Amino acid sequence: MRIKNIDGQNFAVVGKLYVDNNFELPMKTIQYLAAKEAENSPHQQYRQYLEYQYKMQISQEMVTMYILRNLRDQVELEVTDEMMEEYITHEAILADNTVEAYKERKKDEIASEDYRDGVRNYFILRKLAATADFFIPEPEQADDQIEDAQLVDQNEEDQA
Repeated sequence: MRIKNIDGQNFAVVGKLYVDNNFELPMKTIQYLAAKEAENSPHQQYRQYLEYQYKMQISQEMVTMYILRNLRDQVELEVTDEMMEEYITHEAILADNTVEAYKERKKDEIASEDYRDGVRNYFILRKLAATADFFIPEPEQADDQIEDAQLVDQNEEDQA
């Protein structure tokens, strides 16, 4: 099965870069942030569950942040007006807004340098994605599943 979603492809590129260039994450920081986020949960078991979920989310966000920062440092890319418009259109679609409504609602954010970094990130990842072949591997059948399938086929043939 092929991955056609733009954000899915971008996520896959970041994931592949992390797998190929594995680096240590600041686990004490991640643990601290996750504990702070979950500390107001009234139930101990639920708090542990939340901490685990927060650790996974924070870890993924840190990986993405580090990789994108390094990509921006390594890939010179000047953001053009056309690139801004394409990115704004993409974000408007994701937000289920018209481009005009999105621009109005996010005008201060769009004017920021952080937003331009987001545009750079998007186009750097799109450039990398254009060189990749995306797919979701089909799960392999276990031997016992194959035998069961063969038995079902054999029983169907016997009954026919």
